Amino acid sequence: MGNSATVDTIINGLTSPFAALSHGNMIPVILLAIFIAMAIRTSGSKVPLIHQAVHQLSNVMQTMLGFILWLVPAVIFSLTVVTMTTLGSDIIFKILVYFLTVIGVLLLHVIVSYGSLLYFAKLNPLMFFRKMLAVKFFALGTSSSNATIPINLKNAENRLGISPSISSFVIPLGATVNMDGTAIMLGVASVFAANLFGIELSLFQYLMLLVVIIFASVAIAGIPKGSLAMLSLILTTAVGLEVEDAATLIGIIMAVDHLLDMLRTAVNVTGDATIACVIARSENELNDKVFDDPNACCIIEHINKK
Repeated sequence: MGNSATVDTIINGLTSPFAALSHGNMIPVILLAIFIAMAIRTSGSKVPLIHQAVHQLSNVMQTMLGFILWLVPAVIFSLTVVTMTTLGSDIIFKILVYFLTVIGVLLLHVIVSYGSLLYFAKLNPLMFFRKMLAVKFFALGTSSSNATIPINLKNAENRLGISPSISSFVIPLGATVNMDGTAIMLGVASVFAANLFGIELSLFQYLMLLVVIIFASVAIAGIPKGSLAMLSLILTTAVGLEVEDAATLIGIIMAVDHLLDMLRTAVNVTGDATIACVIARSENELNDKVFDDPNACCIIEHINKK
């Protein structure tokens, strides 16, 4: 019995990260990846096949991602047009207000919050935003913080001058736990739902909603549409909607969520790079000459050389 229990414990320990991945929790997966990377690095020349396999798998995934990027714009446009044509004019106006509100808050957050952090870290916000354009466009195309990690890492090291020891830890971790754009969308969508169904939220409910959204945004996987499942939970628990009403609202929001998902992903990856810059500056791990040079190693040229 003792040996059987030990075997079961080992199997559960090895499979728990993959079970967590299926539920949208990336933290166990990150920890497993760290331990595997440490083991491979310690083994050195004993595991050359693993190095080659990882490199080849990365090339395959980049090729697949390229195919998907060609299809994404047409699919998003088609789904949005079909959904909007089935709705009445009144609800379309309300969705437009919701859409513009989310965009406005996202822009305000990027300019004020991220800009202030960079300014107090004695870094030029305009230079930072300019050098993040390639990463933002990639995030817009993929709608995935996780898919943008390699591009964000190369950009942080080659264009922003961040030390690899800082960027390789902060940016992958930020892709999992730093979901500012998603938290903004969840907050605006929750208030939009309450107004649409005539629910008056008290101050306590607003505070509870704030806490729930903060923790919920951390648990959301950095994949396309990863926030919609969590939005349903928030609407039924914190806002107080019935399950049927929550499902109806999510169906309505999906009319414009394709575009908003792209935008909030761009905000998320920008936040990851911002925090990496601030931490690198505080730890003296940021090369000011690279950061201040507008022509420092263009990320697109680097990708093409690869």
